[in-house]
Amino acid sequence: MKKRRNILIAAAVAVYFLLLGLLVALESGSPDASITSLGEAIWYSIVTMTTVGYGDAFPVTVPGKIIGGLFLLLSAG
Repeated sequence: MKKRRNILIAAAVAVYFLLLGLLVALESGSPDASITSLGEAIWYSIVTMTTVGYGDAFPVTVPGKIIGGLFLLLSAG
């Protein structure tokens, strides 16, 4: 049972970092992007998932906004 839990946690962490990588890849191509590095993506995701929402980092592309929505949904769990 503990092994299964560890696998689920590892999968969740992997999905989180996959989404972060996708966010950086999608946003860095836009000239108006405020999320252009992994650090900025991590900051954005933490601020979004805790519902603080400082507004200093935000996605500007449609796929980036979809990933932002996924971060919001993931934080509900």
